[in-house]
Amino acid sequence: MKYSDLTLENLRGHVEAINVLSNEGDIYTAQAVIQGIGYTIESRVTGLPIIFHSFVEAKREFRQLGELPITLESGAVHDEMVGEDDPNSVAKGH
Repeated sequence: MKYSDLTLENLRGHVEAINVLSNEGDIYTAQAVIQGIGYTIESRVTGLPIIFHSFVEAKREFRQLGELPITLESGAVHDEMVGEDDPNSVAKGH
């Protein structure tokens, strides 16, 4: 979803929340949640996902959208790398 489309959908009242996804290497991307489905927010110019370098930076960017909930979610790639998605893993911090 292009950022300009996000703004339009938000004005229509369709955006329920913004999910900020934590990826490896301090890279964050974001999704707009519409009818329970997350749509990656992309640059209008490049069509690539918009990249943030902190959760705070992402929150600042989306502040203009009003009172939408903005949540941080850890990415599955990170969980796979540290074994947190493997039920047999001992790397659970126990």
